[in-house]
Amino acid sequence: MSKKQKVFVCTKGKTCRERGARDVYCALEQQIEELGLEDQIKLKKTECMGRCGKGPTVKIKPDKIWYGSVSPRDCAEIIRSLLAKTPIARIRLKKA
Repeated sequence: MSKKQKVFVCTKGKTCRERGARDVYCALEQQIEELGLEDQIKLKKTECMGRCGKGPTVKIKPDKIWYGSVSPRDCAEIIRSLLAKTPIARIRLKKA
């Protein structure tokens, strides 16, 4: 990866929070730590990102990829796909 990737997880929006966004954040954090990717991937909690009803939502920058209805079991795949630059079609959201 040339630039540091940023992974944003909506943890404060009502829908995301109710559907387990905190668990998604923790699972992503664990994957990043286990793989030693802290220097390559920045994980951040966010306020509502305007994708209510599709949560928990995850946004990847600078690639402009959005994922919806993310569960903790998706997180290892998200990190692998980020490294391989291959988005996950089954959870990818269409552009806003």
